[in-house]
Amino acid sequence: VYDHVREFDKALNYFHEALKIYNEENIEPDDNIYINLLITYYKKGEFRKGISYGKIAYDNAWEKDIKIYIETSSDFLSKAYYALGDYRAAYEFLDVAQSIRLKLSEERESSEILRLNKIYEHELNLERIKNQENKLKESRRFIFWFSILATMLLVFSVIMLFTLQRLKRANSLLKKKNEEISEQQSSIEKHKNKILKKAADLLVLNRELKEVDELK
Repeated sequence: VYDHVREFDKALNYFHEALKIYNEENIEPDDNIYINLLITYYKKGEFRKGISYGKIAYDNAWEKDIKIYIETSSDFLSKAYYALGDYRAAYEFLDVAQSIRLKLSEERESSEILRLNKIYEHELNLERIKNQENKLKESRRFIFWFSILATMLLVFSVIMLFTLQRLKRANSLLKKKNEEISEQQSSIEKHKNKILKKAADLLVLNRELKEVDELK
């Protein structure tokens, strides 16, 4: 905050006080404090003091492999050495800063690609799940209508079986009745023949009686 309003001394007092507290508590200082001291001393124009803290930040960043701290500390160290006229050191730190900046950019791109791939895979999984749900719905719908059709066929089959059994019984009764009628017709025909025979016999007998009467 103090640095932003160019009250460098207040900002430096704040950072040094924080560094003192870390040392008194025997706690390793946050590397960002050294970077803030480097930047603030550089902006104030005290380049050598800035470099002294910047080197601590730079070494710690390399030791802990914190690329963003490496990039920031090497960038401002390059600027500080350039301001002092040490162009060789400025170039060396600038080269480090650009190299780390490129790696960070590649990592960001790689991270972005990885993020996009995860989003894409997530969307693909959602699409697969949606397709599976649709297939499951279709399967359930097919099973539902198949069950209804199977039930209708079963009912129809039962009705047809019952109807066939009734027709079979009806045909059996009809056949029996036809046989009974045939027997009755045969019996009637026989009785009729007997009657006709008796009638014929009576006619013959009547004719003979008439002839006898005529002879008398």
